[in-house]
Amino acid sequence: MNEFLMRQVEIYLADDDEDDRLFLREAITSIIPGITIIEAMDGQDLVDLISRKNESRNLTLILVDMNMPRLNGLEAISIIKSKPELKNIPALMVSTSQDASLKKQAYQLGISTFITKPTTMDGYEDIARGIKICFVDQFIAGQDSSF
Repeated sequence: MNEFLMRQVEIYLADDDEDDRLFLREAITSIIPGITIIEAMDGQDLVDLISRKNESRNLTLILVDMNMPRLNGLEAISIIKSKPELKNIPALMVSTSQDASLKKQAYQLGISTFITKPTTMDGYEDIARGIKICFVDQFIAGQDSSF
């Protein structure tokens, strides 16, 4: 795996639960070494951080919890997807909620996938493997072919 390209991958991780952020961060960095993770404590923090993002060739992903204070995940995604420079960033919603209407609303707002929040470290590692296969490996393959 190209270490230079791995540094070009950044994940904005927004969850108000510090333990969930820790588990996701540990799982992702163990499966995808060298990746950059930018943590947000709630939806407003996510919007503020990603709005400062510079235009780049980096692969950027958003991992966002649905239920958070200040701005919940749905509100944050709605704001992010309304900005032309941010609307194409893939967003993955991770939540304990099983409410079908909230899931439908999340997809209508532009999330790429909805993931039920796991209860084990193996579950968090499964999320990390999915991110690697579906997003990171595809990005690296595309970058390698351009050299």
